[in-house]
Amino acid sequence: MDFLASRTREVTVISGSVGQGGVNRPDEVMAVQRLLSDLQIAAGDVPLDVDGLVGPKTIAAISDFQQQNPGLPVDGRIDPTGPTFTRLDEVSSSLYAAIAQEQGFPILAAPTPPGTPNHVAAVFDDIRSDFSALAPAEGVTGASRFDNPVPNLIAPVDRIRLALLGAVQVVPLIIVLVFILALLIIITSNPI
Repeated sequence: MDFLASRTREVTVISGSVGQGGVNRPDEVMAVQRLLSDLQIAAGDVPLDVDGLVGPKTIAAISDFQQQNPGLPVDGRIDPTGPTFTRLDEVSSSLYAAIAQEQGFPILAAPTPPGTPNHVAAVFDDIRSDFSALAPAEGVTGASRFDNPVPNLIAPVDRIRLALLGAVQVVPLIIVLVFILALLIIITSNPI
């Protein structure tokens, strides 16, 4: 599952209600179903089918989410400016940030290769710092249940580092880190 890439392509805001008695536009229903499905995966449950149709399972998933979050009305419906949508956005954003943190850590934990010019090492340290700042405020469980779309690049980077000289040896790692940072910014700065 190319998780992060699929979620960054779907940054959207619903314009009509989804669920019991809602407008239920298929693309908006699918967006809500994906969010609820991801939360179910994180909880270790069987994920909701993402089919764009509002049936008993979708309404039940919305109601379950509402029951699990005190203060939300339990009506099986998500309105675009309502409290259920706001809470779903908050919870999903935290989950996606936790997944990105967990999956990006092996790359960011890699030491700066020896012989890296100071200006390149400073950029790498800035990326590490920015990435760390995007971590969710609270611990989010279930992030480890998602497949890691970021391949383990440490061993290939070590081979490249041995084969190349100077700043050229860290270019692939910097590109990957910039890509991860861009994904995190997209995930954490846009509403659902």
